[in-house]
Order: sequence, then structure tokens, then C-alpha cells
Amino acid sequence: MRDLHCHILPCVDDGAESLEDALAMARLAADEGLRDIVATPHHHMLDQSAPRREVERRVAELQAALDAEAIPLTIHPGCEVYLTPDSPKQWDAGELIPLAGTDFLLVETAFHEYPWYVEETIFHLQTRGARIILAHPERYVPFQRDPSLLEALVARGVLAQITAASLLGAFGKSAKAAAELFLQRDLVHLIATDAHRPAGNRSTAIARARQRAAELVGQKRAWAMTEDLPAAILRGEIIDLPPVETRASGWAFWRRWPVGAGR
Repeated sequence: MRDLHCHILPCVDDGAESLEDALAMARLAADEGLRDIVATPHHHMLDQSAPRREVERRVAELQAALDAEAIPLTIHPGCEVYLTPDSPKQWDAGELIPLAGTDFLLVETAFHEYPWYVEETIFHLQTRGARIILAHPERYVPFQRDPSLLEALVARGVLAQITAASLLGAFGKSAKAAAELFLQRDLVHLIATDAHRPAGNRSTAIARARQRAAELVGQKRAWAMTEDLPAAILRGEIIDLPPVETRASGWAFWRRWPVGAGR
């Protein structure tokens, strides 16, 4: 398996707090069956004078530590970008860090509101060659209330990545219900850990979530979301998405679900 969203770099953001934490996260990941992890620290928490160089240096340091401990895991550079109207300019300046040297860019947005500039910003990034992966849409309250927001982005070529722990209820009933519905509506392409800690609900555990996804959409698709498609992304391949069927008139039942999510 491959994990395209993980805060495993130590002492960078709100993820691993020490090298020991990072090594513990890596050992669990390897035990879970992961073989590649993209380190995706929050971009705004990096040294803004040279964010790409900082990540590459820290990835090399962590990889050396993993090799010394004989942990069979490969770490790749990346980041998680909080979308702002300035994101396209940051892309032009080479300040953003796509996944593993490809043109796939992991982005997130606000959890409790839907900023007016999201679709426009994604459009401008796409016109510049960035291929967008949206992190954890099931945890955004506006997407829980109105899944057509995600539908519209996917229809424009955005890949959606849900957090493994959401499928197990770690982020509440609303996030779990949204993750399940998005899977069943073919609006999910990737499952990742978004791990921040060596244990608990923010760990690198992913196997149980993949099994839960298999119960919902079948083993072939669940495996594709944790193995085939992540591997293709790491290779920088072209990803062909099937057309998205519009279901705008069928979302009314969704608003009966309780709303609430958190980091």
C-alpha cells in the first residue's frame, strides 16, 4: 500500500513531535503493509524562505534514519497546501511542493465554511499544470451538508482523498457517514492516513479502513484506492476519471444527518 498524506516528518508541523515518534509511525505503517509514504507537512508551517529545500532535507534525514533501523519504507517529499487566492502565484514561484516530484498537489480548505475562491483557485492551479488532490472532504462541514460541492470538483478533474480513520468513526458520525456516501457515489479516489501521531486515531493504521471500504464498494476498488492509484500518482501517470453523474436533485435526504467535524 501507499500513503499519499502523512505528517511523519518530525518537528515540522503538528505531526510527529520527535524522531522517535516518526520512527514509531513508520514501524506501524510497515506492519500495516505500507511501503511508500509521502510526507505532507502543512505548507504554511514550513520555512517560507525555502520550503521545498527544507522538506527535501528533512525527508532525506528521515529516510536515512529508517534505513539505519531497517524499516522497509520509502519516504517521498510533498506538502499539504491550504488553498488561498495566492496559491497559483505560489505554484508559479515554485514554492509549493507536489507529491514525490510529480505535478499532483495535495490541498485542503476550511473545515467549517466553503470559501468563495476555492473553485476559481483550483481552476487557476489546473491551468498551470497542477493536478489537484483534495484532502479529507468528508470532514468539511459544507461538504457534509451539500455533497454536490464535492461532486462539482470531481467533475472538474479533482481527485478526492478520504482519511482512513473517518471510515472507522474517529472524526464523528457526520464524517463517517459522508465518507461512506462519497465512496458509494464514486466520489472517492484515494484513502490515506493523514497520520499525525504514532498511536491512536491519528496513527498510520490503514488496514481496517481499507477493509471497511471493501465492505462498501468491493475489494477491487478498495485496493485500488490504497495501492493501484497511489502507485500511479507516485509515477506521475495520467489519471483518467469516469464521468460524474449529476445527482443534485437526490441530495435532500442528506441534510437529515447531524453535522459536525473536527481535525
